[in-house]
Amino acid sequence: MTDLVDNYLKVKKDMNDYNRGKRDIMLEMAEADLIDVASRIAVLENDLDGARKTKWELVNKIRLLENDAAFECVEKGEALTLHEKINIIKEGFTL
Repeated sequence: MTDLVDNYLKVKKDMNDYNRGKRDIMLEMAEADLIDVASRIAVLENDLDGARKTKWELVNKIRLLENDAAFECVEKGEALTLHEKINIIKEGFTL
């Protein structure tokens, strides 16, 4: 490990302005790429959470329909989910 540190310090000491500038630019680009990737991951995780929620809403709706309980829930005033409202609008019906 000491050899690695010694080698790094020697290279850093011997580095000219051109190589220092090149290294700094590469470092800035890598940091910018890291920020972009982290942002994309955050957006994808948010989209994934929404998709999972929709999936479980549909699973629960299917369970209700399979057990003939869906009509009882609708009669009791169960609100439509946003996903269901969007699907109704896509099909051409008005709410």
